[in-house]
Amino acid sequence: MNAAAKRARAWLVAIGAAGAIVLAAGCGEKASPVAPRTNTPPAVVALFPQPRATLVPYFTQIYAQFDHALDPATVDTTTVFLKVDTRRLPVRVEYIRIVNRIQVTPRVELDLNRTYTVEILGRVKTSDGDSLGQKLVWQFTTNNLRRMYPLTPVPGALEGPHALLTWGGNGGAQNSIVYDVYAGPDSVAVRNRTAFRRQTGVFVSYLPRDSWPAGERVFWSVTAHHLGTGEQLEGPVSSFVVFPQDAPIDSMEVPVLDYGGAIAGSSQQFCTQATIRSGPTFNSGIRFALTGALPGLRVASARVVIRANPLSSQSPGLDVTYLWYAQNAWSNCSFAAGGAPYAEVNGELALGSADELAVTFQSPGLAAFIEAAGRYGGWHGLLLRAPVGTTIWDVNSFTVPRPSMMVYFYRPTIPSTDAR
Repeated sequence: MNAAAKRARAWLVAIGAAGAIVLAAGCGEKASPVAPRTNTPPAVVALFPQPRATLVPYFTQIYAQFDHALDPATVDTTTVFLKVDTRRLPVRVEYIRIVNRIQVTPRVELDLNRTYTVEILGRVKTSDGDSLGQKLVWQFTTNNLRRMYPLTPVPGALEGPHALLTWGGNGGAQNSIVYDVYAGPDSVAVRNRTAFRRQTGVFVSYLPRDSWPAGERVFWSVTAHHLGTGEQLEGPVSSFVVFPQDAPIDSMEVPVLDYGGAIAGSSQQFCTQATIRSGPTFNSGIRFALTGALPGLRVASARVVIRANPLSSQSPGLDVTYLWYAQNAWSNCSFAAGGAPYAEVNGELALGSADELAVTFQSPGLAAFIEAAGRYGGWHGLLLRAPVGTTIWDVNSFTVPRPSMMVYFYRPTIPSTDAR
């Protein structure tokens, strides 16, 4: 190839290369550059409990709901927390796809009147890859009452007409919580709280003063009121069945366990004396052998008979002698006139019926007390109250029988022979 041909070929190659460069540049000008993707966080639709809410039931639901579907792989216990102060609580975290909801369920029971914090980390994402970006945080404070549940009678149990009602949930009696007790044969009236209100008080038990109707199902429930916050919580409706009127009955006599008393202005204790006395300046009590050792006891009826010594009794006082149950435990040689043991505020059980020098105490309330003391224990004996001074028992008199307690109970529930 001569020199001219070589120059022509080089020129053509140069022209082609330049055209390729121009073509590449032209293509670059026509294709717009891809813009970086912007994050669009999902919007919160609802939080529950609401932020800063108070008196929230401790068994509440806890959730956050969003306007977009989330990526379930980013919703778990590494991104969602429930805390009290700075301590994380064990929880179950679920993503409910149909409503785009993060559900948080504590694995421990929440404390009352405590502030809890819910945290959802910013790395939780939508199904499109958008993240919360910032941490979602809110707080709520729990209520002051726990759910109540029946203790006795066991739901559906067969009971006598004087069964004690007891319930749990908030511990023992406390001055800040008052309970209304509703009971009767109409379950709807009990549920709606239109049934007869049997008791209002701080007690976590109801000792009936009237007999439950024989052969019927009795429904009952309790409403709790917190006096400090005004909060109210209704318990569930429970029920039991009462023995029929013609159910077979047996009987037993319960012996005296001990007694005691004191008179105002004297250090003398009746536990070392021959007599029990009652009157406006006396504090006297008597215990029978009811120690909680009779769990099967269902009382049909009962009576207590105390006889007076004809040589020392002021018989008019027998007509106005009452039995009350004691508020607190007592030692038979540590009575205080005008002091301990104290009669329970609503603890009147029976007014005695006098017949010559014997006084008989008999009532549904006394039968209920005897059954409760025999089945469960923890009841503190009987106190004698009278406005007129009377010597009602002389233990040294061979002519005056000791006080007696006769209990008539339903035969299918025969008590232990040790307590006869």
